[in-house]
Amino acid sequence: MSGNTSNLRVVESQTLFDVKAAWSTLTEAQRESIGIAAIIQAIGEAGDYSGRGTAFAAAAVEGAGALSDACEAALGDLDELPRPDLAAIDVKACRGCGCTEDAGCAEGCHWVEPDLCSSCSTKVVLLRPPALPLFDLDDLRAGIRALEPIPKTARETSDETQ
Repeated sequence: MSGNTSNLRVVESQTLFDVKAAWSTLTEAQRESIGIAAIIQAIGEAGDYSGRGTAFAAAAVEGAGALSDACEAALGDLDELPRPDLAAIDVKACRGCGCTEDAGCAEGCHWVEPDLCSSCSTKVVLLRPPALPLFDLDDLRAGIRALEPIPKTARETSDETQ
């Protein structure tokens, strides 16, 4: 993975990209190019969504491209970074898959814990299995001794004598 590994943190065995930590390492020029591109993209998307014409659609597309280029110049290959920690923008995300209130799982989901969606609830349980019941070792041995051997079939018995 390229980039500064101090910008990473682990949550429930998921590595998240610490956006605030990364932002604090950027130069003023990098912050400016990222900020300008983000504003252009946001205005373009808003105008395009409300049907204000080609200029806004173009601003959305070009702003997104410029934003991606500026982030990649500052942070390295974006495809190699782990998913961003959305807490940096005060968005609650599932600790398992990263879905949010506005971008849920494709199959649909709901919150079962403050940071866990229903689609991931069984997956995350596998990461934190419940404690196994304790057995008394003497009881376990007695139970094993009490098992009766499985009778061999006639064929298995004849195979052994050959």
